[in-house]
Amino acid sequence: MKKIVLSIVFTALVDSSFAQFHFGVKVGVNESHTLTQNSISAINFNSISKSGYNLGLFARIGVNKVYVQPEILFCHKICESNAGVVTQNLTLNTFQFPLLLGYKLIDLKLVSLRLFTGPAVSLKASASQGSSLSSISLGKLNNDTWDWQFGSGIDVGPLTFDIRYEYGLSKLSTLTSAGSGFGNKANFVSVAIGFKFI
Repeated sequence: MKKIVLSIVFTALVDSSFAQFHFGVKVGVNESHTLTQNSISAINFNSISKSGYNLGLFARIGVNKVYVQPEILFCHKICESNAGVVTQNLTLNTFQFPLLLGYKLIDLKLVSLRLFTGPAVSLKASASQGSSLSSISLGKLNNDTWDWQFGSGIDVGPLTFDIRYEYGLSKLSTLTSAGSGFGNKANFVSVAIGFKFI
């Protein structure tokens, strides 16, 4: 019985008429869009857009027009906010693991148009932060953060193009007792290009 089940699963995975499998690499740029909460309750901080980058691997497993896309990405992100002469900045390197569910609105032989959404967890690799006001304690950065991603993409042959929005679900850091630091939920916009080997 086990052999029969394994045979069915294997056949389904390799039979392109039932399922499709792709594997590739991708690289892109990301830009901090908003910090959804003020760092210090008494000061109204404004976020400043800063650009970073991401690169990594992705797989895509689909049946008809529906697919699942897990990714492993290295992300270099920069956040900055200010209020007059007071500026806070954060540079964050993470390993990010999105798990996306997608749907192909248009699925032609050489071109497809996709929509996708799903959660992602980011594990901190390294970080640096600072403030122009030495009396501000920036708090302890969290080792993992969660966000929800959604976007659209287009495939042209082996090339794939994505644009997505990352909505922060968890805070970047644990606030100090004074309520200062990057206790914000950061949102990002990213654009990426990829190449499918399979």
